[in-house]
Amino acid sequence: MKHIVIEDGLRIDRYCSQHISELTSLKRAKKWVKQGSILLEGELVETSRFVEKGDCLTIIYPIQTAEIWKKKIEVLYEDDFLAVVYKPPGIPVSGNRFKTLRNALPSNLKGSSELDRLSRPEPVHRLDKKTQGLVLVAKTNHSRHLLGQIFEERRVEKEYQCLCLGALEDGESIEEIDGKSARTTWQVLSVQKSHFTGTISHLKVQIHTGRQHQIRKHLFWIEHPILGDNLYCFAHPLRSKGLYLFATSLRFTHPITMQVIDITLDCPEKIQRRILLEQRIVEDSPKDC
Repeated sequence: MKHIVIEDGLRIDRYCSQHISELTSLKRAKKWVKQGSILLEGELVETSRFVEKGDCLTIIYPIQTAEIWKKKIEVLYEDDFLAVVYKPPGIPVSGNRFKTLRNALPSNLKGSSELDRLSRPEPVHRLDKKTQGLVLVAKTNHSRHLLGQIFEERRVEKEYQCLCLGALEDGESIEEIDGKSARTTWQVLSVQKSHFTGTISHLKVQIHTGRQHQIRKHLFWIEHPILGDNLYCFAHPLRSKGLYLFATSLRFTHPITMQVIDITLDCPEKIQRRILLEQRIVEDSPKDC
């Protein structure tokens, strides 16, 4: 149990999401308020209740079981405030399951020496379960708050690589997703003949908004779904090979040190192998007389 004296007035759920290190999102804060883990002046309150300077919050921490997954995760950058790690395919970033990226972080990252260090490192954005690649992680309460701000203000440049069906040209999609604005742009790196699908295109993709399944939906809607996507295109013959979508670049200004952090990976090995395999199959195929 812990007591906090309010310093400024906000809705109780928003205040808690910004000032309590264990509450990594507004959704999580709402849940704690609703289940009675957060009391205002010793009483249960609604999530819409506003707190005022001088109010006292009581935090009743739920009993937690050990949630550390001894899974090796590649760490590409780390300091006392944040880290950039590589999420493997097939595991969610977080959630109710044991095998998540969040539960693997404590055994892969060093503890912060800062006074406001989080009880455990926290991812500050998400990738789809089947998408692999770079994820930004906060290690202190202050850095988590600042990283959340730069994501909201779209000051984090995110770049992906993928293979999709068909031959594309450079382009963009601004189709709304779930009634919200969404913008995806792409550059064609190569177009390759495919024995299985006719042609495949290797793309470098940037998302300028962060909607769920944004790249997958935008490419599917223009009839060029991502190779291996069995959610938005389950009819092509390579759907069992896993999703060919990779988060390969993160660029942002470190919110504490003001250093430019630019982590960019080479072409993923899985994409390289697929392209080389298709080239060999096409070259070895019988030619028409």
